[in-house]
Amino acid sequence: MHDRELLFDLSAAAGPVGYEDGVREVVREALAPHVDRLQTDAMGNVVGTVDGESDREVVVAAHMDEIGFMVAAVTDDGFLKLDSLGGWNAQILRAQPVTVHTEGGELPGVIGAEPAHTRDEDDVEGSTISRWIWDSTATPPPTRSPSVT
Repeated sequence: MHDRELLFDLSAAAGPVGYEDGVREVVREALAPHVDRLQTDAMGNVVGTVDGESDREVVVAAHMDEIGFMVAAVTDDGFLKLDSLGGWNAQILRAQPVTVHTEGGELPGVIGAEPAHTRDEDDVEGSTISRWIWDSTATPPPTRSPSVT
């Protein structure tokens, strides 16, 4: 696999905090041909070992998770109320595409924020992102508890 393909595959794999299985599989597949031993520990860390005869050890480490949310509720008008998984920056998330993972498949969408003229006076920055705007080509809102990445 070429570096560019690997980067694309890693970027395309879903991996919100606590649900990194998609990324983990890409990492395992990429490492397997280059290591003598490959294992995943109880915490989900992928460890590839190359046997050698040197007294030195080298560790290459990276994290696999990404910004993610759990759907707390679906409003009557089709917006999703979100609870975060881990930390995030509201200013970066505005207008970002997301994928809602449901038991019935994936749905596309965009993160939205409360418009300035409807915010409380103390929320000048509009830092709270609590809605997900449905893509007009998407199916109706899910009725189960999906996660958003």
